[in-house]
Amino acid sequence: PEDTWQQVLSNGKSGAQGGVGCPPSHFDLHGTYEIVSVDDNPVNQLVIENILQPSGFKVTQCMDGLEALQLLKTRAEDWGRSHRKEEFIGFPDLVLLDVMMPHMSGYECCKVLRKLYSTTQLPVIIFSAKSGEESIVEGLDSGANDYVTKPFNRNELIARIQTLLKLKRMWDVEVEGAKRMVLLQKMLPDHIIERLQNGQAMQLDYFPSVTILFSDVVNYTVISSSAPSEKVIFMINEMFTAFDYLC
Repeated sequence: PEDTWQQVLSNGKSGAQGGVGCPPSHFDLHGTYEIVSVDDNPVNQLVIENILQPSGFKVTQCMDGLEALQLLKTRAEDWGRSHRKEEFIGFPDLVLLDVMMPHMSGYECCKVLRKLYSTTQLPVIIFSAKSGEESIVEGLDSGANDYVTKPFNRNELIARIQTLLKLKRMWDVEVEGAKRMVLLQKMLPDHIIERLQNGQAMQLDYFPSVTILFSDVVNYTVISSSAPSEKVIFMINEMFTAFDYLC
């Protein structure tokens, strides 16, 4: 029912698009990919399991879209409570989603997922016996990364899954690289960053005359232990900004 998945959606916004609160994936923690198979047909579930498990994938089964949404919500909540990687099973790496299911269709489920996670955070492959252009377009319009028709071709299904997972890993590397660059730009001058990017490991410069300023914050220990962390950080940033201006 709509009220049910709306409740799941409203309670799961911590993992919304853009990566905010997105938990580490099963691959990040364990080195193997977890695929969530969503289908109300036990025979189809068995077929998918027999295709994926021999290729090293961990398969988690959900019998309808609501169960899949609840699984993702629970995983996100588990990570939010602990934030300890050794206690967290990991967030699924990819979702296989059947179109024809009770309670909500695969298209509807995918639309809800896309309100929670972007196409790079959680790839989704929709599958159906319908191979017409209209069905494929509807699947992609609902937010799916790919569309596969039944009956499954083993090699094709694995290839499509591996391609999406590879793209996901490449995107994760790009995001982490951008984060590191932002951090470097806060800590180092541009010309030093450029040297590092060019492979120069030793950053040695000669200056014939150098002035070094040693400074101390009076009662810093007392201030940092009694004032809120946000206030202490703001104070330190203000001081560094002032020094940058003087230099």
